[in-house]
Amino acid sequence: MHDPTRVRSHVLRSLSLALCLAAPLGCEEPSELDELDELDDAASDEDEELEFRWATPRIHFRTLVTSMNASGYGGNDGGCWDTAPSGNVRPFQQYRCHAKDNQVWLFETVPGVHGGFSIHSADDDDLCLDVPGFNTVSGQRLQMYPCNGGINQVWKVFNHDSQSATIRPAANTSLCLDVENGIKTNQSPIQLYGCTGAAHQAWRFHDWVGKDTSLSCDGPLRFGPEVVFLGARRSFAATGSHFNTLCSENFETDSVSCSSSATWFVVDSPWGSNDFDVRCFSTTAAN
Repeated sequence: MHDPTRVRSHVLRSLSLALCLAAPLGCEEPSELDELDELDDAASDEDEELEFRWATPRIHFRTLVTSMNASGYGGNDGGCWDTAPSGNVRPFQQYRCHAKDNQVWLFETVPGVHGGFSIHSADDDDLCLDVPGFNTVSGQRLQMYPCNGGINQVWKVFNHDSQSATIRPAANTSLCLDVENGIKTNQSPIQLYGCTGAAHQAWRFHDWVGKDTSLSCDGPLRFGPEVVFLGARRSFAATGSHFNTLCSENFETDSVSCSSSATWFVVDSPWGSNDFDVRCFSTTAAN
């Protein structure tokens, strides 16, 4: 029986090599490799690796990606990578965090491209983050498109600081993933733009570590000091793996239990519903 992962890797390797031969300008320059080698060396020390972990995606692991610019990282505005929940070609944008599959991502290494990743939607693993038409220029908006192994679907992760990263197209690492105009509200397009070091070009990775929990309440639901209203979406830091809740309508208490490594909660109360769906994530070093 053929291993589908090996088959996909072989196809990606062949396509990547073919694209490099056909369009050498899209291949890596020695300066990119030097920069990535420096990151590898920096992450080799155990203490530094624990810090850098927050800015490094785990391979083949369900991951939420948040903007360091929007208060959605710990509040109500947009803040998560997001794509449309259906369609063969989908927009790529920033949106208020709810952590359903169209906001969850899988990073996979690309054979033959040092430090290269393909970025898949957990909602449809056949879709990859894509630069339309190989147009790797500043101001180009991005999309989710059927995976084809092209260099326009290969990405590299660079250290921004100890808690976040920049993400750049392998074909032109002078450009960064950027929230257009630094806008914090919902459905802000994510584009390519010259790297500036701004917060709206800095991203943080969150590993899914908890079971989905659904709680019901006819009024606002209090998570410790945090209040989530009916129809609202909130994300906030969690203290401990056992988080007590209070339904302020009838003062009933409940709790959310996650992995002990959980440090971050996303709460989604769908419009017109008194259900509060809770998802648990970790931003700590991988075990």
